[in-house]
Amino acid sequence: MKFALAALLGVASAVDKDTEMAFISFIAENGKSYGTREEYEFRLAQFSKKVEFVQQHNALNADDHFVGINHMADWTDHEYKKLLGFKHHNKKAHKKHHKHVESVNVSDIPASVDWRTLGAVTPVKNQAQCGSCWAFSATGAMEGRYQIKNNTLVSFSEQQLVDCSKAQGNEGCNGGLMNNAFTYAESNTMDKEDSYPYTGRDGTCHATAGVA
Repeated sequence: MKFALAALLGVASAVDKDTEMAFISFIAENGKSYGTREEYEFRLAQFSKKVEFVQQHNALNADDHFVGINHMADWTDHEYKKLLGFKHHNKKAHKKHHKHVESVNVSDIPASVDWRTLGAVTPVKNQAQCGSCWAFSATGAMEGRYQIKNNTLVSFSEQQLVDCSKAQGNEGCNGGLMNNAFTYAESNTMDKEDSYPYTGRDGTCHATAGVA
């Protein structure tokens, strides 16, 4: 049974009204739904903690950047850490190969480059509740390199890497390593995002002949 928001408003006396009203807006904006009064109160408490952190951090601004509320603001720290799937010491991590690199003249390199304005960066993506950050890091690098070489921006499939690169040492939503994803892409063509869409969970590999 889902309780109406109006009935729930004000049930948690430990949270001030402004924060609870912001929570109501947060629920509506992010399509959230809680099945019980207890779940509502629990998520409101998590949201209140995040609001307090945001306010304190932005007031200090000690590291010259600001933070804000997003769709994860009602998550616990444990739920958030499940997203952190980078595994530096992956047991099947691709071994480093030291190749000879020719010297390059760097005297005319600009002080900075914004690849977003140059069309080499796809829009922000959402990994959902899956520890696949490594896959998004890998596709982001491949998308940029592909655009620089071919002058065409293509969104590559993170789900393909989640489902298909286990032989290279990745573990899908349980974590992985970008190097292993690159190793997979060296011998397997990458599908586009729209032909192999992201589901946010482990699946069976069904990659087709991709674009790169």
